[in-house]
Amino acid sequence: FYGLFHPHSMTPLSLQEVPSVRALRGEEVIAEEIFLKNENVPEGRHLECTARPLLHERASVGAVLSLRDTTAKVEAIRQHDEEQIKIETA
Repeated sequence: FYGLFHPHSMTPLSLQEVPSVRALRGEEVIAEEIFLKNENVPEGRHLECTARPLLHERASVGAVLSLRDTTAKVEAIRQHDEEQIKIETA
């Protein structure tokens, strides 16, 4: 859905797993990792997503979504892990 994937398996998110859809159903999503890759972002980006429902008289009437690009952090961790493996196998 819109090129949204689970970050480690690269399995596409189903519509029901999309954070904004979950928030519209009344669910809070806090600091969940997702991966975005589509024709507009072919290299892909790691994102941290928080989404919350907007409630009126206990009914969800909308949602607020916050995205933070964590690509640099994820890549730094991956590079560190690769260097550790090289050190341990040397």
